[in-house]
Amino acid sequence: MKLAWRSAYIGYVDLVPFTPWLQAAGFWAPWFGMPLPLLLVILGGVSVMAKMRMSALQDTIETVGRDRLPTMRALGEINLGLARVRSASYRIALTATPEQREKLEAIGYLNK
Repeated sequence: MKLAWRSAYIGYVDLVPFTPWLQAAGFWAPWFGMPLPLLLVILGGVSVMAKMRMSALQDTIETVGRDRLPTMRALGEINLGLARVRSASYRIALTATPEQREKLEAIGYLNK
């Protein structure tokens, strides 16, 4: 049903993967003044080059994931520790009464 709009162009046929590409290549090849096999060779070469670039990109992504992300995670943990220390020091600095300080000691906030 999703491809019903195409029936006027290609007729009522089953959709076979990549068949429309070949049909389009057969349609457009004369417009560019080249035979269909040459156009298919060019398209094949472009797809091989794209595959090579994609594999190089995948290697880079794997390298970043393996080497850089653990370092970034460690930096995040350091940032979290610093934020906790800051928060504890603010709470201690803002205690006005000994009861508030005892409450912080009771929950273990001053012992960390």
